[in-house]
Amino acid sequence: MFEFDDEGGRKVYHAFGARAGYLRQLNERAQVEATYEYKARRFSPIFSENIQGDFRAVSLFGNYALAPGLLGYGSLIWRESEARQQIFHYREKAARLGIFKNFSGQVTVNAAYGWRGRQAKIANAVFGRRQRDHKGSIYLNVSLPGYAWHGLTPTMTYEYRDNRSSIPHAYDYEKNRLVLGVSKVF
Repeated sequence: MFEFDDEGGRKVYHAFGARAGYLRQLNERAQVEATYEYKARRFSPIFSENIQGDFRAVSLFGNYALAPGLLGYGSLIWRESEARQQIFHYREKAARLGIFKNFSGQVTVNAAYGWRGRQAKIANAVFGRRQRDHKGSIYLNVSLPGYAWHGLTPTMTYEYRDNRSSIPHAYDYEKNRLVLGVSKVF
């Protein structure tokens, strides 16, 4: 795998890596997938002194068909992001539970709740403690394939994120995002 991150016209990093996965259909209604990902990241000079480091992730995903057109799903993820400056080196655990419903091909709804815990490897010298964050999130996507026009499907996505940190004045935040648009599959 190759990854290139360019933000605002400036290169942030590029990475080479590999992803391996195992997918298993347990029965006609359930399947699970386990994956491992590794990336050797190389940051641009402005970032390399602080956040240069590799990335690893292990994840487990499963879904279960509850009824025709109704699917429940969940995931567990463990990530580690290395960095030269240890305050930027972190470990992260995340979980997500969701449901997907298809209403006769006219409307689809995808709703999920997520949780993430993130911990820096060492204490931040400026703030005098180690950063520990806990984030809760709500995700809702509504798509209207029954109302598509020339392959353009109306969509609406809402996300809410609430991040609580051991260094609240620097890292606590709430975020709401609503996106209205159309999607096109080529």
